[in-house]
Amino acid sequence: MRSVFLVKLSASKAILHVITSIAPGGAEKHLLSLAQQQVNDGLRVRVVSLLGVESPLQAAFEKCGVSVISLGLRWYGQWGPVKQLRLVLVDFQPDLIHAHLPPAELYVRLALLDRDYSKVPLIISKHNDERFAPIFFEKSLSCWVAKRAQKVICISHAVEKYWSERNVPSDPTQACVVHYGVDATSSGEGEELRRLWGVDSSVVLFGFVGRLVPQKALENLLTAFTQLEHPDARLVLVGDGPLKGCLERQVQSTGMLERVRFTGFREDIPSVMSAVDVLVLGSDYEGFGLVLLEAMAAGKPVLATHVSAIPEVVVDGETGILVPPRNPQAMATGMDALMDSSIRQRMGQAAAVRVREKFCLKRMIQQTQRIYDRVLNSCAA
Repeated sequence: MRSVFLVKLSASKAILHVITSIAPGGAEKHLLSLAQQQVNDGLRVRVVSLLGVESPLQAAFEKCGVSVISLGLRWYGQWGPVKQLRLVLVDFQPDLIHAHLPPAELYVRLALLDRDYSKVPLIISKHNDERFAPIFFEKSLSCWVAKRAQKVICISHAVEKYWSERNVPSDPTQACVVHYGVDATSSGEGEELRRLWGVDSSVVLFGFVGRLVPQKALENLLTAFTQLEHPDARLVLVGDGPLKGCLERQVQSTGMLERVRFTGFREDIPSVMSAVDVLVLGSDYEGFGLVLLEAMAAGKPVLATHVSAIPEVVVDGETGILVPPRNPQAMATGMDALMDSSIRQRMGQAAAVRVREKFCLKRMIQQTQRIYDRVLNSCAA
């Protein structure tokens, strides 16, 4: 991709990103896109992951020239990673630190108590709008961390609202919203995947892509699919997680083994989005929902729950259909509507246009760069 950073941010600058882990997820994939573009623009970039989780994203970071250092955190409260992070600061000498997700924010804040690095500019990104700890600790710790940060980036207005209600940051001018972005020109080949999954081109294929975790309310999706009065429709669940066994048993108990397929984790998301006809996301909450953009960029309509930031991304009745959370009947009704090929085509085309105009990767990179510029300039003044 052609460079989109302005010349204000010198190519000699060093940017240190710290994140809880690089296990596949929206925040982690967002960071990969951001770091990749920063490297392309000549910046020195390093990523620190608190947890020593093996991840397919490790190779993707390394391929674009970003080394990932794992601190091997085993439990929160462990002090060793703070010392390790300080060693990274000594070695890398960052001009700016960008922390992602609350545990990473906290460990960065602790590392910066060292007076040698007390003035290194800090930006934190808020990716979620759900509690990560009992509310007293969540609020007090987050306020303490945000007080040290020069800027707090929220990935959606829903996330900004969640944290502003908790007085994080205490100075509202510290906060800003930068939506996720995706490469709207990326494309994949879906025909081969449909053949692999045994789904004919004439069959309507609904798809879920993400972690198999409670947040995604997948038991409701499966219940809704059993209520869909189109026995020729198929459902594919792309991803892995702790609920896989439970969900497989639910499919077996409802006699849907021939119609529902679990693929496990896949890296070829553009091809997955090309293969499915409709993306379904029935989450209880979403800080943003990067997978929504990935589907919309591929020209696919979305059926999702009307929660958190999802309405900021999906326009109900235009680029997809939004339904109440935890309502299988409403979701089944939405599926039934999207069995109509003309509706899918109309919404899919509108979805692709919306991504190009509102959520392209270039826009996200430029907005982030401007924040970096302002923070570095104000700290240098």
